[in-house]
Amino acid sequence: MADLPISGLPSAGALAGTEPIPIVQSGATKQTTVQDIADLAGTPLTADELDAIQGSSLPSSSNVFITDSAQTFTKDANNNVFYNGVTATLGTGCAKNTFYQGSATIVFGDGCTNNIVEQENNVITLGDSCLANRFGIGCGTLVFGDGCGNNIVEQECNIITLGDNCQANRFGIGCGTLVLGIGSAQNVFGNAIDNLTLGDSCANNTFENNVRNIIFGDNLRRTLVRSGDYASLDLTASPTFDFLYSLAYPSEIYLGSDGQPYHRYYDGANNQDVITLLVSPYTVSYIGGGSGSGIPKATASGTDTYTATISGVASYTDGDTYLIRFTNGNTTSATLNINSLGAKTLYRNNDGAIIGGDFWDGGEMLCVYNSTLNGFQCIGTSPNSIFAYVTNAASVSITKGQVVYAFGGTGDRMTVKLANNSTDATSARTVGVVFSASIGANQKGIIILQGLIDGLSILGSPFVDGDSVYLGSTNGSITRTKQYAPNHLVYIGTVTTASAGSAGRMYVKIQNGYEMDELHDVSAQTPANKDGLFYNTTTSLWESRQVAATDINANVSNTEFGYLDGVTGAIQTQLDAKLDLVRASNLIDIATDGAATSGTSNTYSTGGLITPSQILAGDAIEIFTLVRKSAANGTVTIRLYANTTNDLISGTPILIGASAAIAAATRQTYFTRWLRIKVKAGTGAGTEVQNTATTTQTDSTNATTAPSTLAIDWTVNQYLIVAIQNSSGSDSSVSTMLKVRR
Repeated sequence: MADLPISGLPSAGALAGTEPIPIVQSGATKQTTVQDIADLAGTPLTADELDAIQGSSLPSSSNVFITDSAQTFTKDANNNVFYNGVTATLGTGCAKNTFYQGSATIVFGDGCTNNIVEQENNVITLGDSCLANRFGIGCGTLVFGDGCGNNIVEQECNIITLGDNCQANRFGIGCGTLVLGIGSAQNVFGNAIDNLTLGDSCANNTFENNVRNIIFGDNLRRTLVRSGDYASLDLTASPTFDFLYSLAYPSEIYLGSDGQPYHRYYDGANNQDVITLLVSPYTVSYIGGGSGSGIPKATASGTDTYTATISGVASYTDGDTYLIRFTNGNTTSATLNINSLGAKTLYRNNDGAIIGGDFWDGGEMLCVYNSTLNGFQCIGTSPNSIFAYVTNAASVSITKGQVVYAFGGTGDRMTVKLANNSTDATSARTVGVVFSASIGANQKGIIILQGLIDGLSILGSPFVDGDSVYLGSTNGSITRTKQYAPNHLVYIGTVTTASAGSAGRMYVKIQNGYEMDELHDVSAQTPANKDGLFYNTTTSLWESRQVAATDINANVSNTEFGYLDGVTGAIQTQLDAKLDLVRASNLIDIATDGAATSGTSNTYSTGGLITPSQILAGDAIEIFTLVRKSAANGTVTIRLYANTTNDLISGTPILIGASAAIAAATRQTYFTRWLRIKVKAGTGAGTEVQNTATTTQTDSTNATTAPSTLAIDWTVNQYLIVAIQNSSGSDSSVSTMLKVRR
């Protein structure tokens, strides 16, 4: 064997590190082991050396330590590999080190990250703020410093202790004893934890099934324990459970019908359920998942000023939620006082203080305390109002109280613009009133479709309580005046409180008016000019069409009807031929005393109206009056006038004729004149009369003078007037009759 070269020897199998190998030391041949060579003077094997010995392949940057060596690293020692039996102490900031099976004791300094520890390492201690490390199955004792986060611990670690504020770590199945320091949060723990202790303020932790012997600290918010065995539940630290529950039986904590917390679990030894009352001191703010309602509840008494009693509530805290049944509905704004802690205003959720009728007798609501409002926001009010979340499609902002119509849609919202009553397009789809203080162009906001809107500054004078409100003619406006064609009638609502300030209130209930062709029993969608509506008994509809001869009474011939059907000339001829048969002969017929005249001036006594429709060119008109005198002291003169007003003061009276002075002894007399209408319009020579200088009482006698022509305009109203002048102030005269005939 000694004569063989080394190259002639067979290849060795895998080395354990304890096989004897020869070395030359001080000129003599001696034996040693692979492990002794690896630990020589604390110098690690290189990757090539280890590869030659063990047949492994490691990165050239790695240091390798194997078998029963003790290594101490200073700050920032990285990329080291440790094998069986190594005792390692790492300084601050050591990263990316790997420990294989069976390392006896490993101590990490502060801030060590991204290290991997394989299975069955006995004692591992982490300094503060060690992050993102991974620990294999079967670590014996594992201690975390403060602030260690994002670490992963595999199954069956016997004893695990977390420092304060350790967050976002994950622990596998089968941890024996688990202790969480103060403020440790967002950790996830696997099944079969035998002993669990939570420090104060440990929040958002999740514990899987079969957790036993639990000790809770205080203020454990949003902690989830899945179906554990709570036989050894310890609440003596006065914990506050904000969200502690079990997802599945056989063990749970729940509120009973009496409002007290109970623990129910399955007693396997006796094959029965066990329910026990949790013994104080403790405070339960919310427990869910059990057989109770999970929310503190009470029945409130009173009307509008409500009171209720709820066990355990000592103060109002933001977010506290209560299920309240109101014995009596509210009639106006209301308050709730729990345990005499103070009456707090009740608000509709996202919609101001509640109003009358928001909840009814026996109604239930969730009342959530809002510290900013210093009141309760109520969820579940009666449907007293209807709202819509919309987009303003206009190019300008729209403000509270303005009326809008449905313009279109975008996504899950309706788009709106300001309504007005000028056209069908801007009024027919009127939908509501702006409820938000303001909605900018292309922005989103709230409108009210039905219900009470308050805080309005547009309901001052002349609005009064109870007024009906209609859509106005300008964009978004309202009016108290009912609208008629051509404006479109849209009823907006009713004024409940008229106010010149900002305290106006209106109940909104939109009712759109209808066009004629929109009525249910009218078929007139495409009417033509001069169409009429006619009822059709066959269709039971009012239908639009032109008038037909068959629509006229049988006494009217089709020929005569034809004259009405657009033949204007023939109609006029027919009417002119029959004009004398239908025109009245008496134009003025006054048989009562007029005004008595006294004194010696020319004075108005009576007059009558002739309208333009009563006069035609070519007419001959007779004017006749009787006059009575009271005594025989002097003479009397009678005059006739035409004037556009029924007096001699205004307008321009035109003299038609005057009598001579009638003898004093005459107590009753008359005066008459004929008029010939040559031209109806007053163009100077339009009306001919006996010469106005002639003073005879009648123009039936021969005259030696030419007739007068008067500029009387018969195309306007004319009054024919009788005036009387006495020569003696002791006489009084009056016209007792005025008759004008054709």
